[in-house]
Amino acid sequence: MEISKRYCNNVAILDISGEIIGDARLDLNKAIQEEAESDCAGLILNLKKVPMMDSVGLGMLVGAYTSLTRRGTKMVLLNPTRPVKYLLVITKLDQIFEKHDNESEALKSFETSES
Repeated sequence: MEISKRYCNNVAILDISGEIIGDARLDLNKAIQEEAESDCAGLILNLKKVPMMDSVGLGMLVGAYTSLTRRGTKMVLLNPTRPVKYLLVITKLDQIFEKHDNESEALKSFETSES
């Protein structure tokens, strides 16, 4: 799994490429925690190139979401692939995570949440 970081309007965007399974989640968790400790206004996880995520990866996302929410930092999922969407639906986490299929919409969601 590869992770690249970029920023737009003080929102960190993590572009993730590869499967989020097993120990690969550790790298993603580390990247999320680094952003959580920075002064970014929020975090977008771009999942467009994530063909698969297992329950361990999903559990890490839930933990990260909880941790960020407690700190007052918003986390949004961008472009979840069909297998990831399916996993979110069967676990009913699609009702918890905010998801967008368009980066500009995801970024706009931070503007409205700050108002």
